[in-house]
Amino acid sequence: MLDFAAVEALLPEVAARLRAEFEDASEQSDAELHAFLRPVLRHAALHGFADADAGFVYAACAWLTGEDFASAFETPKTILAGSAPVADKAAALEDWLTGLIDPAD
Repeated sequence: MLDFAAVEALLPEVAARLRAEFEDASEQSDAELHAFLRPVLRHAALHGFADADAGFVYAACAWLTGEDFASAFETPKTILAGSAPVADKAAALEDWLTGLIDPAD
């Protein structure tokens, strides 16, 4: 069962980190950013991404590629369906996102 209170508790920290990383996120009001993050973090939690670090990685992927990135792109779909620990999945998603942003690496 999804712990909605835990998701709500992550909102301020994940929002602050998104604002620190992405200029367009800093232009959003708390209400707007939380409205975006709430369903994203609920999806993240369903995949076991229940702490601020993993939640931020999932949210950053959604911010940059769309809320449906986990089903719209094959690589995240494969990563999330795997049996690796959550920390490894978060690292793999971060690597995937970095590759999209800076494919020269």
